[in-house]
Amino acid sequence: LHYEDVSLDLLGLALEGPVKNCSLSKRETLLLEAFLQHPNEPLTREILFAKVWGPNSEVEYGNLDNYIHFIRRRLKSTGSKLEIKTLRSVGYKMVMGQ
Repeated sequence: LHYEDVSLDLLGLALEGPVKNCSLSKRETLLLEAFLQHPNEPLTREILFAKVWGPNSEVEYGNLDNYIHFIRRRLKSTGSKLEIKTLRSVGYKMVMGQ
């Protein structure tokens, strides 16, 4: 899965950026896949929970926040200019930064 300056290897659980590559956990991969399939679109917490943990999972919001933090660090470590923005009372959105 390719978008802007990154490539996501869904089977190999790896992210390739302009500077370096990094390995991802299964949940990080699922979360990043959701953002890369819907760039520049707001994704609600409910949508992200359903895609990563399943629709009937009893996961707390803090878990999602932690994984968003992990993904932000991974993108930065690969040298990508992609960013995940927090949209208050909505969710998150992946955008290309400066």
